[in-house]
Amino acid sequence: RTLLDHGTNSNKTKSNNNSNSYHRQWKQDLGRANVIVNVADGIVSHVTLLSDKGDTNKDNVPKSMGANNEKEEDEEEKKIDEELYEMLEILKRCKDEEGEDSVEEIQCRGNILSPGFIDIQLNGAFGVDFSNPNITQNDIIKNVSSRLPQHGVTSFCPTIISSSFDTYCKILPLIGPLCQCCEKEKDQGRNNDDNIIGANILGLHLEGPFFAISKKGAHSEEHIHDPTAATTTTTEDHQDHTAMKDTYGISMSSPKKNDGIVIVTLAPERPGAISLIKELSNQNVVVAMGHTDATLAEGIEGVTSGATLITHLFNAMNPFHHREPGMLGMLMLDDDDGSDGNDEIHNSVSTNKNENGPVTSDRNISKHRPYFSLIVDGIHSHPSAVKLAHRLHPNGCVLVTDAMSAMGLGDGTHTLGTMKVDIKGNRATVSGTNTLAGSVVSMDSCVKSYRKFTKCSVGEAIRAATLHPAKVLGIDNRKGRICAGYDADLTLLGVDELDVMGTWVGGKKEFDNISSAVCFGGSKKRKVEV
Repeated sequence: RTLLDHGTNSNKTKSNNNSNSYHRQWKQDLGRANVIVNVADGIVSHVTLLSDKGDTNKDNVPKSMGANNEKEEDEEEKKIDEELYEMLEILKRCKDEEGEDSVEEIQCRGNILSPGFIDIQLNGAFGVDFSNPNITQNDIIKNVSSRLPQHGVTSFCPTIISSSFDTYCKILPLIGPLCQCCEKEKDQGRNNDDNIIGANILGLHLEGPFFAISKKGAHSEEHIHDPTAATTTTTEDHQDHTAMKDTYGISMSSPKKNDGIVIVTLAPERPGAISLIKELSNQNVVVAMGHTDATLAEGIEGVTSGATLITHLFNAMNPFHHREPGMLGMLMLDDDDGSDGNDEIHNSVSTNKNENGPVTSDRNISKHRPYFSLIVDGIHSHPSAVKLAHRLHPNGCVLVTDAMSAMGLGDGTHTLGTMKVDIKGNRATVSGTNTLAGSVVSMDSCVKSYRKFTKCSVGEAIRAATLHPAKVLGIDNRKGRICAGYDADLTLLGVDELDVMGTWVGGKKEFDNISSAVCFGGSKKRKVEV
């Protein structure tokens, strides 16, 4: 039950009566809850919770699989029979309404039905580099979108690293039209175009080039500059528009909805960054802080101005220090009033680096801690660091892969933008250096590792890859949950190891390994043919 944000809707959504209409039902027994999920035209029409018996820990097997006495066993047997009858009645009504051939029932065999995973930072995969100006739409759809569902991913944000003006001008118009779900006002549900396969592209993540050179990581220094570097105007409000146009070749007032841009990562301490943060947030573009030399106070000013996310926490930023907490200190702000008792630090805005502490001012701070993304591959951050971040802000973690084109290809030399990257095992480094250059990890692996490193519940691990990224993007009204009216983006996970068994995008099956699913064990087993 904790794995689902379930909802009910007595007024079932009617699907169109045509050859393309279909219903699917996902049925699961979590040991404490029987759930049936109805899908019509790519949308969850309603979710029925048939029993509510407490926690879903797999160690707590249902009483019907080992009751303490015959009386309890009989009572549980009766309850199961009643629930099974209700399930069959729901299925029968669906078949009566839609026709026998248009209804498909999928048995989940006691495994975990999760919302589809959302990766908001993916530089490339399976040989495709999103920062390569020579890529094609076919490369993205056939080689990346179609293969991500095998890792449980149903939506993602192609991420472009710091690049030249010409490269942005080629890539943004190419990928922008593929971003079918980036507009909040867009109709819910999956486009029925048969040419669209695999995971949805939610929008572009522009990682750079407004960075601190000292924290450039694998980004090319020649492309890094400040938001004001390219502008020739002196009006602060106009600098934002000019910086976007002169850097990316787009106008923030463009009728093209910013060419599909949904996230921009920048360093908040750079000249012109604060005014750009305000402008981007006003345009509903998520601003993330990363590749930064910012102090805690400068990070607070970024959040106050509209930034809501920290990009790959711990990496490409200053480490925690007891006199200057840096970006990690943002995780210790309180959600209710923005104060943890140290108002002197929280009310500070630093304009100069000061080894003895921050420079203070009277600026108010945000009332909410930012979300933070984590690359949980066992390489970018030590398991103890991951556990620390989870303990500080358990509802703020957003799992990302930050994967590059070598994901899924194995060892060798590959590219990330204009850089050569060496892959050995699970480690990606800029050729000839020890500098990490993204990862080659998959999202399902991140979920498993996050659960292992933090000792969190399965539900918490899943939310870090589903609900939390949906909230960051402001699309948690249609993605990130299994609820009536939400997109039918679903991932079936093995109950023990969280292996991906099946993935559906908008109700359409994109990956199927259900035959390997393992049922709950126990002293009693029943097989029901429907």
